[in-house]
Amino acid sequence: IDNVSVIPNGISNNCHTRNDEPPKELFRLVCVANFYSEVKGQKYAVEAMRLLPRNYEMSFFGEGIFLTTVKDLTIRYGLEERIRFLGWSDNRYIREKLVEYDAMVVPSESESFGIVAIEGMAAGLPVIASEVGGLYEVVTEDCGLLVPAAKPRALADGIRLVCENPGIWEKKHNAAIEHVREKFTVEAMAAKYQRTFSGSTLAERHAGKWMEVLCGLTFFFWCWVVVVTYFVQFKHLFGPLIHFFIG
Repeated sequence: IDNVSVIPNGISNNCHTRNDEPPKELFRLVCVANFYSEVKGQKYAVEAMRLLPRNYEMSFFGEGIFLTTVKDLTIRYGLEERIRFLGWSDNRYIREKLVEYDAMVVPSESESFGIVAIEGMAAGLPVIASEVGGLYEVVTEDCGLLVPAAKPRALADGIRLVCENPGIWEKKHNAAIEHVREKFTVEAMAAKYQRTFSGSTLAERHAGKWMEVLCGLTFFFWCWVVVVTYFVQFKHLFGPLIHFFIG
């Protein structure tokens, strides 16, 4: 649609950023999402952890009614030593802690936008996410990896591809930081709003000038019509006057 502008949300540009040293022996994953709906897909992250080697750990931030279900699944798979549930934390604290991890996992079955993925990338974390909704627009191939939703094997394979290849991890780490700075900061959002509304104002101003010209031409046309009409109707009066003055 030509007349629609999409302006994504932005985050503050004062994020803590992880160093650029790729992970080596221990791979630390993080998932930040509430447990109030199964749509966030934490169970798929747990199932993916079951498929990953023992040198992978995962931390979950969040709370909600489905937290117990995911914890029970963790116990059933014997993953208590490799998966931690850190509960609710405020956004500032989470941003500070993100730099302690190597990659972010966003296993949602549906996502309207994906602000948490942006925060992960701002911290320098490659994001392995489901190929759904807003995540498809936010996470690019350069700074992360999209995998089919609700597919633990695909999620586990994507995690290993990114974490166990230092060259891939480093490229995505650097690209993620730059991607957020260019498109998803508050400053970038404000600039796009300004360009959009300034453009609209300019267009309206030009339209107003053309309307003035059109109104002027219309007025002139109707004046001419009135003059001609009167001349035709009263030509028997105008004839003698013309002969009198021309003589």
